[in-house]
Amino acid sequence: AEWESTLDLTQCDLLELQHAADRVVSTGIRIISVASLSAERQDWKRELHRLYTDVEMDVPTRHPIRRMPFEDFEALNLGRQFLPAGFFVALDGDRLAGLTEPLPVDNVPDAIQQNLTGVRSEYRGRGIATALKAQAAIWAAHAGYTSIRTQNAQSNAAMLAINNRLGFERDHATVEFLK
Repeated sequence: AEWESTLDLTQCDLLELQHAADRVVSTGIRIISVASLSAERQDWKRELHRLYTDVEMDVPTRHPIRRMPFEDFEALNLGRQFLPAGFFVALDGDRLAGLTEPLPVDNVPDAIQQNLTGVRSEYRGRGIATALKAQAAIWAAHAGYTSIRTQNAQSNAAMLAINNRLGFERDHATVEFLK
């Protein structure tokens, strides 16, 4: 089962979100948009693909996840719904450590869907995912969005805790049955 949660950007404390991001940045981790990453690195698409698939492979799920081929990632994640100014990555030196990916919500122009957020396993427990989600929320609020939606597996206690800390309100759970 998955929880659907929403962060009301009109009611959240942007200063508190900035503090969450600043705490991680003060440790030497850099958080930048993919728009900035693309200006800094020639092979940014392939680097982002490697990070995305590494993170995705660790998402708690009852279904097996296969590593997405680069061509599919480029078409799906860097295609028509790609928001490079709001897609954030965390860097430890030159190494991509984590990401958060926003998507527009069809028929709801003032909402963002936060798709995948996560960090490589060796970076967990350092507040990086929280900082990434906080930075994305700050960007979304300044870009005129009023809410962020997300879904999380009930088994992903770490991400549910992050969402709770940031002020996401749980709405309903979705249960999927497979035959």
